[in-house]
Amino acid sequence: MSFMEFGNLVQDVVSSHGTNADQRIQERRAKLYRQTPNKNMMDTPLTKMVMSNLGSGKEAPEFKWSMQSHDPRFVHVTAGGVHKVDTLNSAVGATEQMDADASVYLKMTANDARQVMKHEEVMLTLLADDDSHSDHGASVHGEVVGRVINGNNSYAQVKLFKKDTGGGGVDGNVLGQFNQGNARLIVSPISPAMPEGSKLPWTRFREPTEKENYIQTFMAGLGLTGEELSNAQIFTESTYKRYWLQLWKQFNTYIERGIIFGTKRKATVDDNLTGEIQTLSQYRMGGILWMLMDPNFGNGANVFDIRKTGMFMDTDFTGATWDTGAYDFLKLVLIKLSMFSSGRKKMYTSAIVKQEIINLFERMSHVTVDTKHKDAWGFEVTRIDGLNCSLEISQHTDFSNNPALERDAIIVEPELISGVHKKGRGLAVIKSIKEMKSRQVEDGFGWRDAIHEGIFTTLGIEVDNLDAMCYIKNLGRDFAS
Repeated sequence: MSFMEFGNLVQDVVSSHGTNADQRIQERRAKLYRQTPNKNMMDTPLTKMVMSNLGSGKEAPEFKWSMQSHDPRFVHVTAGGVHKVDTLNSAVGATEQMDADASVYLKMTANDARQVMKHEEVMLTLLADDDSHSDHGASVHGEVVGRVINGNNSYAQVKLFKKDTGGGGVDGNVLGQFNQGNARLIVSPISPAMPEGSKLPWTRFREPTEKENYIQTFMAGLGLTGEELSNAQIFTESTYKRYWLQLWKQFNTYIERGIIFGTKRKATVDDNLTGEIQTLSQYRMGGILWMLMDPNFGNGANVFDIRKTGMFMDTDFTGATWDTGAYDFLKLVLIKLSMFSSGRKKMYTSAIVKQEIINLFERMSHVTVDTKHKDAWGFEVTRIDGLNCSLEISQHTDFSNNPALERDAIIVEPELISGVHKKGRGLAVIKSIKEMKSRQVEDGFGWRDAIHEGIFTTLGIEVDNLDAMCYIKNLGRDFAS
């Protein structure tokens, strides 16, 4: 299978579903996407990236994967949950300074308790709501000597290294002050010191979250009648190639929009395939925006609407205009997204928003705007340097041409998005068997005076570390009043 230009005929037709030979065909066709000239994929950059790196085929249209973000290495203690006994009914008092070598029991969720392990040193830090509090920021260290997993009544038993005197006041402490409320107690694991002769710990202290998506069937078809084929003034090989290029672009647009905006859904539909009504299953894959919004994935935490934004990451934007608040807002967004992932983000948005962001940053001497930069895939992007991480902005056709999306943007890391297909049903080009001179056409249903060709694939996406991505609405507008 040779590559000339994307849109030209791909000669192979998948006929050996589920075999090694079929898998090799899928791999070769993924290479077509990698080799495609970027000028033919400017409208669908995420499609190129995802389709170039399809993983192994799945057996069923429903698939699961484990999404596990970077280990944050800290957990919270349940409010008022520092106790002196394992029954969790004897809280440390307001001025009680626990002695060195005393054990305390820190109540927390089961998921948080799994993130600490026996013999690990932990730092217990008080963060008061009022940062002028005398014990705000004070810490006491200790060793985890045991833990119990019991739902929301789980706890870690910690043996203190020194007396808890908090910030140094006469009655100050970390643990007792936390129990009084209006503060958080952060448990930061440091590292385990294993006793001599220890066995390797049998501990899976971080459990990944299992997620589910569907594999969707994408198709785009080209139909030409025998009369159209036989009109030598209109139909030539050049015309045919142009039709196929249009078809590929349509096919890629379907995938691009599914990757960004698709909704995970399983349904049944009635369809007339061969003259008989049949009830059939229909699967739609969930795209990135759906994942960001769905309660079982992002639950809306990384979907931001500037018009509705007042407080954001402890900063008050109420009443701010785009010009006065946008820089600080975008800076905080990128800090939030890059806490546990790479220092490079890609933003896809409209021409209007792209220009507003460029104008905003060009007025700032400490921010560099590079409008001639090429990303790792060879696409022309505008790179913004001087924020918490490098931001590469690309003008996206769908955002630019759709009034409903022209003030929206999505920020992603393409490396964290993987495509999967159903085994034996990857990318396939369906061709009619025809003799171009006589325009006689044959397909699987027998002879007909036409050709009916097209492109077919099954595709689902899985995302690792959704916290690294976001969707923003009303860019260029003022903040909540």
